[in-house]
Amino acid sequence: GVSTFTHGGGLSYGRIYPLSGSPSSTVGPPVIPMATRPIGNVPAIDGNTAVVGSSYHFDSQDKRRGYAHIIERESGEWKVVKALAGPEPLFGGDSNFGSRVVVSGRRVAISDSIGYSETWRGGHVYIYERGEDGWPDAPGITLGYDFLGDNDQFAGQMAFAGDYLAVSEYSGSEEEQLVRVYRISGGAAVEIGLLKRRVTGESAFGASLSIRGNMLVVSDEATTK
Repeated sequence: GVSTFTHGGGLSYGRIYPLSGSPSSTVGPPVIPMATRPIGNVPAIDGNTAVVGSSYHFDSQDKRRGYAHIIERESGEWKVVKALAGPEPLFGGDSNFGSRVVVSGRRVAISDSIGYSETWRGGHVYIYERGEDGWPDAPGITLGYDFLGDNDQFAGQMAFAGDYLAVSEYSGSEEEQLVRVYRISGGAAVEIGLLKRRVTGESAFGASLSIRGNMLVVSDEATTK
């Protein structure tokens, strides 16, 4: 069924609400797969796999690292099967890993939209694919930039369906809003499309993305096109 996650009281706990086909009972009781501690506040789900990201996690050195939990349903029960931590940021900086998450079948994509330090700023998307032995510790595919301008951002929004991944991008130096479209196949990502829009006024091209079948929907909060 379709699921969601909620949070409250400053702590974020995963809750999966199964949706029933019965007109008289549309939402079932929540399942809390990890109620003893927070698991995040950025959810995505596809079939029997959910992923929840949290970019507000700090390590013992008070460095922001972020993480994501993968949750799977087996025999009607949801269980956390993998906890992922993002790759170490360059120059010992902070990470925004888990700021966006999407899932499609046996693949999950997790963004670190703004990794940063006093002298460095980058943005990446990490793609993990489930194998016969489960989910790997390290991503199989990495997209993005090791170095970004002061006003740039990569992977502020994402959409994932089938083999297609759409990723938003903002270029402050060029004053452009972009959406890059990739096809994921054979352990590689090939860019197959690039949409651009010049920044005008309050335009927010790529503020949200959605893929259904062979259609990509891109919102622009200012122009509604």
